[in-house]
Amino acid sequence: MTHGRSKSASTLLMTMTMLAGTTVGSLAAGMACESFEVVSDGSKRNVEFVDVNNDGPGVGDYRIGARQLLNADGEPVGETHWTLLLMNGVPGGAPQTSIQWIFLFEDGEIYSNAVGGGTKTAGETGHPSLSSFRGPVSGGTGAFKGASGVLDGVIEGQTITFTFDLSCD
Repeated sequence: MTHGRSKSASTLLMTMTMLAGTTVGSLAAGMACESFEVVSDGSKRNVEFVDVNNDGPGVGDYRIGARQLLNADGEPVGETHWTLLLMNGVPGGAPQTSIQWIFLFEDGEIYSNAVGGGTKTAGETGHPSLSSFRGPVSGGTGAFKGASGVLDGVIEGQTITFTFDLSCD
């Protein structure tokens, strides 16, 4: 899906509003501010591409999406919503991406940002555009109030394993 500059902000808002209701009813309770791991197998995800200048995938374009999160037993425990911005890379190097994550669990939210090298352009919504990422945890709410630490993500095909190393206020 591509949109010109005049539609990009409204498209982003509308898509994120639609994604916000994707799995809220299936969130699990009982999570705590400690190290843990969740997985998204890609079967419950929604991804959209916003072409800011309506000129095809390139710097400044966005991928926005949502993914269901599962525990080690394959049970739904939450969801993540994200925005990926394609940035300039170093000449001769891979393009860089900036990604903002919001993780929603019944007992609270966790926020993180990461920068990584892209393996695909922002317009390729069929596959994740990163192979891995690492970023700081920049806050949280509820059980995760005042969260800090590190988020590591490993991507294999459509599966993303999110590992949180957290401490809270």
